[in-house]
Amino acid sequence: MSALAAGLLGGCTTAERDPRAYPGSPGGQKLENVLEAFALRLPDCQVDELGFAGSAKRGEERLGLSFRAPKDCVQGFLAAHGTNTSRPLHWTPGREKENNDAGLPPVLKSRSDKLGWKFDPAVTYELYVSATTPSGSRFTVVVDPNGPTERVFMDSVELGRKRG
Repeated sequence: MSALAAGLLGGCTTAERDPRAYPGSPGGQKLENVLEAFALRLPDCQVDELGFAGSAKRGEERLGLSFRAPKDCVQGFLAAHGTNTSRPLHWTPGREKENNDAGLPPVLKSRSDKLGWKFDPAVTYELYVSATTPSGSRFTVVVDPNGPTERVFMDSVELGRKRG
């Protein structure tokens, strides 16, 4: 086989990895395509430390997304997805019974372990269980409200249906 043919063949079989994808994410997925499949838009502000795991190609795939953004932007983003930001549930890792916290849903616990999301036991997080996109995709959201920017962790619990 010629070097050109090998190069072309190699280009067809190797999926280019989006640098924002978490390790172990499906190859060849671009964040923009995955967000479109879930009818989710990023906040209209500067986001940092963006990471995702998900696929636009498989309907059964879940989306895990994390980012950091200014508080007012995060609050507007959550409100735009039907979340009552004035009444979050609270969760402190490892102290659920002591504080009568909501606790982290078991499904999100296993997902956060897989994605490498680390939660500080010294922090009380805000927990939202019903962020919804226009297509009906539903997310559980954990927010670290401490600091000049907020860290957001989102995990889909329902894909929803494309409407068109």
